[in-house]
Amino acid sequence: MEFYLIIAVLLVLSIALIIVLVLKRPRAVEDYYRQRIQRNIGIYKQRMAQLDGDLADEYISADDYQRSYSENVRQLIQSTEQFERAPLTASDHKLGLWLMMPVPLLALLIYSAIGAYPDWQIAQQMQALNAATSEAQYQSQLTAVYASIDQRLQKKPDQFEYRIMLARAAMAKQDYDRAVSHYAILAEMLPEDADALAYYAQAEYLRENRTITARVAEYLDKALKINPHQTTALGLLGISAFEGGDFVAAIAAWQKLSQVLDPGSQQAMMIQQGLDEARERLARENGADVEKVADNAVEGFAEKGIDINVSVAASLNHLDAGLSVFIYAKAAAGPPMPLAVKKLKLADLPLQLTLTDAMAMMPQMRLSQFKQVVVGARISFSGKPVAEKGDWQIESQAFNWVDRDRPVRLVISEKVQ
Repeated sequence: MEFYLIIAVLLVLSIALIIVLVLKRPRAVEDYYRQRIQRNIGIYKQRMAQLDGDLADEYISADDYQRSYSENVRQLIQSTEQFERAPLTASDHKLGLWLMMPVPLLALLIYSAIGAYPDWQIAQQMQALNAATSEAQYQSQLTAVYASIDQRLQKKPDQFEYRIMLARAAMAKQDYDRAVSHYAILAEMLPEDADALAYYAQAEYLRENRTITARVAEYLDKALKINPHQTTALGLLGISAFEGGDFVAAIAAWQKLSQVLDPGSQQAMMIQQGLDEARERLARENGADVEKVADNAVEGFAEKGIDINVSVAASLNHLDAGLSVFIYAKAAAGPPMPLAVKKLKLADLPLQLTLTDAMAMMPQMRLSQFKQVVVGARISFSGKPVAEKGDWQIESQAFNWVDRDRPVRLVISEKVQ
């Protein structure tokens, strides 16, 4: 109501000002030019008196007097006609002033369409939620708020505050498809925001029936690289590991998470309950060494790994030395996400390296959890770990890496089709 009152007052003042200009301007113009005419007549009389005096004193001839007289008369007539027409010309401008009358209203309409007015309307709708007298009324008004926000985002898709609200609402309704669509845009808009990346990974995880897919792993990894203590990412890693029976990884993630939580908070108590349960289950598997095993989970992973010799076929020596090279190991029968991966430059090859648990993309997906693996190396033109058409790669046959006592030799020579 206050907004409409302010707009009404401004409209009235604008229209009143235009009316005043329309009514007062012609009269003021007429007075101004009437004064100019009188002044020019006075100047003309002074010049004529001077000419008459000069002629009487014989300072000028009769011919000179006649020429000066004619010129003075011509100038007086010309200026008088010009000043007499000026008020009429000014009156002609009345139409332009009258045409300005709808301008304030037009400005209001434009502001309503492309300005911040829709944001003001949304703010008013949100404020009205506090006045709801029943749960049904609150939910009805909240639905209207979300509808307005969705409509606003169609015109202003870069307003991430609104998108966060819709994403959270979708998560609350377990509409994970819609949540993922919003969080994916947020992750693209805010690539350095660990929270945005972690929320997107969480939404993908829930949509994929609580599965750590390669994409979920990618964004969790990005989030934790930006903020190693990002609570959503650590909590998700712990839950996924626990549900998968990897209690060591669950303890590692939850212990790290507990370090940044308020000790008296409900979330901290839930995490502690999870830790206790994970330790208890781990105890049944490892006996009295449970605390030692749990501590090792926090400090690091197994040091044993796969020795690999990597080189490039001579036919590929022409490739740019700055291209990215990914050397990886993945389960022979299991998720496609690498168990260990190392990113290098083409200029680093040939070389020998060892893939270990320390190179795991996710704590609960480690090399030491699988015996049968496939190792590979790929030259990526896009700089991304996922193979794309035109890349060059090589992969081994599946083998038991635990029992292998010699390095695996990889020569990159096959083009991805």
